[in-house]
Amino acid sequence: MAPLGAYQRFSIVAIRNQLTDLDNNLYPDERSFLGIYYDLSLGYGIGYQTIIKDRIVIDARLQAGWPLNLNRYRQTSEVEHFITDAMTVRMRRYLLLNAQVKVGWLLPFRKNRLSQN
Repeated sequence: MAPLGAYQRFSIVAIRNQLTDLDNNLYPDERSFLGIYYDLSLGYGIGYQTIIKDRIVIDARLQAGWPLNLNRYRQTSEVEHFITDAMTVRMRRYLLLNAQVKVGWLLPFRKNRLSQN
C-alpha cells in the first residue's frame, strides 16, 4: 500500500463542465444549455496516510489547485464574455483549497487461499 506516512502530490487535472442557465439569468426563453467548458488545472497536495490495527486506512490531504484557463476563445458577444469570466472565477474558487479525509477498510485474505494456486 503506497504511500504510507507523509506524502506530497503534484497533479494535472482535466476539467469538463457543462454550462447551463437553469435560472434563466441570461436568456428569458427555455435555452438552458450554454455549452461545455474544457480546461486543465495544476494541483499540489500534501497529506498523511496510515493504517490502524491492520484494517482501517485513514488518509487526510490538503490540496491547492489553479485552472490554466486554456479554453480562451474569441468571444463574439457580451454574454459569451460574461460566461467565460464567470466560469473562470468559479473554477478558481472551487480549486483554490480542498481538504479530504478518507477512511477505508482492508479486506482480510488468508495465506492458505493465496498459496493454493
